[in-house]
Amino acid sequence: MKEHNFQVNLGGIIDILSNHLYSEEKVFIRELLQNATDAISARSQMDRSFKAEVQVELIAAEMDMPAQIIFEDNGIGLTMDEVHAFLSSIGSSSKRDALQKKRKDFIGQFGIGLLSCFMVTNEIIMITKSVKAEKAIEWRGRSDGSYSYKELEGDYDAGTKIFIQAKKGKETYFDVEKLSETLHLYGALLPYPVNVIIGSEKKLINAVRAPWEVYFEDEEIEKQAILDYGKDNFGITFTDYIPLLTPDGDTQGVAYILPHEVSPSAKVTHKVYLKHMLISEKADNLLPDWAFFVKCIINTEVLRPTASREAFYEDKQLRKTRNELGDLIKEYLMSLEENSPEKLKRLYVLHYHAMNTLALHDDEFFKIIIPYVPFETDRGNLTLPEFEKISHEIRHIPDVDEFRQIAGIAAAQGIPIINSGYTYKRELLEKLERLQKGKTIVQVNTEHFIENFEEPLPTEKEQAAYFMKIANSVLQDYKCQAILKKFNPSNLATLYSKDEFTAFLNSMKKPNDDNTLWGGIMNELAKNEFISGYAKLCFNLENPVVKKLIALSQEDKLSLYIKVMYVQALLLGHHPLQQEDLNILSDGLTKLIDFGME
Repeated sequence: MKEHNFQVNLGGIIDILSNHLYSEEKVFIRELLQNATDAISARSQMDRSFKAEVQVELIAAEMDMPAQIIFEDNGIGLTMDEVHAFLSSIGSSSKRDALQKKRKDFIGQFGIGLLSCFMVTNEIIMITKSVKAEKAIEWRGRSDGSYSYKELEGDYDAGTKIFIQAKKGKETYFDVEKLSETLHLYGALLPYPVNVIIGSEKKLINAVRAPWEVYFEDEEIEKQAILDYGKDNFGITFTDYIPLLTPDGDTQGVAYILPHEVSPSAKVTHKVYLKHMLISEKADNLLPDWAFFVKCIINTEVLRPTASREAFYEDKQLRKTRNELGDLIKEYLMSLEENSPEKLKRLYVLHYHAMNTLALHDDEFFKIIIPYVPFETDRGNLTLPEFEKISHEIRHIPDVDEFRQIAGIAAAQGIPIINSGYTYKRELLEKLERLQKGKTIVQVNTEHFIENFEEPLPTEKEQAAYFMKIANSVLQDYKCQAILKKFNPSNLATLYSKDEFTAFLNSMKKPNDDNTLWGGIMNELAKNEFISGYAKLCFNLENPVVKKLIALSQEDKLSLYIKVMYVQALLLGHHPLQQEDLNILSDGLTKLIDFGME
């Protein structure tokens, strides 16, 4: 028997496999299954009538003899040329490339796949007999970088048998339960029997077929079988699912609708098989980003695996498959609108983030889902059809705090408004305006309401002149202008309004920022009267407190009350308070107590 050396640094290859390429050492089982699947696929192309089978025998450790796995398939086997091409020149081209073109239905890379066994063993023994050769070949590879081979005399059936013994520290992978569990994990959907043999016991590890590969006479039985299959795989009790089958039939499976809300930022992972071999339980790039409310089990025939075969390359085929799967999910949702609108409504409530995202990206789905979208209004939560029954004009405020400040006033004025400050709500209304030209959709703010409040009578303005003079003098320090109006509800004394730039300046003001570059820039902007806008504090002449203040002639007390009402208006409008505002509140309360004691 002639001795030869590998044409690579085997120690380095093993380090790459175990520490960099594969996420777990147990993948050597998958690699052996893939090699067997490739061999069986090749033989079935030559002989469609042959019955494929894989047997994995576990021989327990005895005395000084470590545990051993014997992995056997009855596939096409390897010729001497193929042994050299696949095993002696790992990573080279020439003959290997030509063989790979012929083996286009294969999913593994025989040489690398077999070398993965060195993660758990020090020696690999392979006996293989090609259907195209008369003699079998024995090949022995060792972790020191050497290998040997020879032709065998005698009769051997076509196929390949691989022997590996556990090396020290890797015995756990040769455990009965661990081996059976790993074989089932990777090979549960393989279309040929995979048996585990322990002593005289023989166990089939892939007895259960995927439900989309089974014919059911009864729809209810089929539905329950698919839901049970989802629970077995994910440990989640699903109540609904979407069958998946791409137009070319190359990708098939089930998308289970999650029974709980999922954050849009969460990465939902899927269980994906390639040619019936598990590639990943954590695939996260197989569906469009908006489809984060489903969890899938999929088998594909066409996607290209990465070197580790634990993910897929981001290429044209993956993008095509992703779009096709997204279209199938979208079509299902659209069918609910016609066949089960209540179901669609419940689904929207549970997964509104995903539904809104899809609606913003797809005009057709938008038209279907928009009637179901609830909006917060001054009259409670309403859908747009419900809102339009009380107002033909859709007014909305894209700021949550501003909506809360104005909601009571809008209700008192009989002007319905929508809160579009939450995620996607403003964008949905803007898209509605673009798609349906007949809709009157108006973005409003506090200023719009103030402009339409009733003006005081000339005599009322004259009576309030002194009060307004003091108010404007006091509020000037806070870049705020006092105005006087009459509006409902009368129990609201003031209403604070700011333009967007004033709000920006106020939000950027920070204590002790003078020494920073940004703080200096913002302070200079704030000092420039041509740049920094003025906010407005609208006093309500219908309010009893305001009426009493107008009658007050003591400047010091009037100034104090105006300052306190200014801060109160900020609080009611949920505006952020600066340090100077907090000082007003603290000093004002102290002086009010003093006035009371006097």
